[in-house]
Amino acid sequence: MHRYIIGRLLFAIVVVLAASVLVWLLTHWVGDPVKLLLPLDASRDQVEQLRSSLGLDQPLWVQFKAFAAKAVRGDFGDSLWQRRPAMTVAMERLPATIKLVGAAFLVAVILAIPLGVLASIKPGSALDRVTSILALQGVCIPDFWLGLLMMMLFSVKLGWLPTSGIGGFNYLILPALTLSLRPMGRMAQMVRSAMLDQLGEQYVTTARAKGVSELKVVLVHALKNAAISIVTIAGWELGRMLAGYTVVVEWLFTWPGIGMLVIQAIDNWDFPLLQASVILIGVTVSMVNLFVDLSYSFFDPRIRGED
Repeated sequence: MHRYIIGRLLFAIVVVLAASVLVWLLTHWVGDPVKLLLPLDASRDQVEQLRSSLGLDQPLWVQFKAFAAKAVRGDFGDSLWQRRPAMTVAMERLPATIKLVGAAFLVAVILAIPLGVLASIKPGSALDRVTSILALQGVCIPDFWLGLLMMMLFSVKLGWLPTSGIGGFNYLILPALTLSLRPMGRMAQMVRSAMLDQLGEQYVTTARAKGVSELKVVLVHALKNAAISIVTIAGWELGRMLAGYTVVVEWLFTWPGIGMLVIQAIDNWDFPLLQASVILIGVTVSMVNLFVDLSYSFFDPRIRGED
C-alpha cells in the first residue's frame, strides 16, 4: 500500500512538472508581450528597456532557470495586465471555478448513477433505450449551444434566472446544468456498461439462486464491484471539467472563474498570469487524480495488500 501511494504521489509531481515546462515553452513561443505593453510608436530603446526589465533579453535556458527557481516557491511574478502577483490573482478566481464544477459534478453523479443502474437491469427495454438516447444527447450537444438555449428559455422568455454573473444560488443553476450534461451522459453510459458486466458474473447468479433480493443483488453486490470503473470515469470527468470544460461555460455565463481568467490572460498576452493559472489548474487536477487513485484501495482490498 505504501509503495502504491508513493508511486501515485511521484506520478502527480511528474505531471505538474511536465505541465510547468510545457506552459513555459508555449508562452515563450507564441509571441512577444513587449509589443502589446508598449504603444505602436515606442522607440527601440523603450522596447529594449522593457524587455530587459522583464528578463526577456536573456537566453531561454537562463529564463527557464529563473522561472523554475521562482515557481517552486509559487512566485510567477506580477501580472502584466493587473499589476499584482500572478498567483494571487489566479487563487482568487479558483474558488468560483470549484463552486461551479462541484455543483455540476454533483448534478451529473446524481443523474448518471440511477439512470445507468436502471438501464442495466433490463437491457434492451424502453427504459434502456431512453437512457441511452439521453446519455448520447448529453455527450453530443455542445456546451455553448445548450447554454444559449437554456439562457433564452429560462432567462429571456420566462425570466426565472439571471443570464450571467455570480451571486446567489439562482446564478449557479444555468451554468451548472450546462456543464453537467456532457459528464452525465458519459458516466451514465459507463455505469450501464459496468453494471451489465457485473450482473452477468457467476457470483450474481449464485446470489440470486440463494434467494438474495434483486435490490440487494444490484445495489450491494453488483454496484460495489462496478465501483472502480464508476469512480474512474467520475474522476476523469471531474478532472476534465477543472482542466478545460469550464472555459466555454464561464465565458458564456460571464462566470468569474479561472477558466475565464485564462481567456483574459491570453487576450492580454499576460504570460505570468497564464503560467500561474495553468499550473494552478494542473496542481488541482493532479490532486483530484491522486484522490481517485487512492480511493481504489477502498473498493479493492488487493491494492491495500500490496507490499
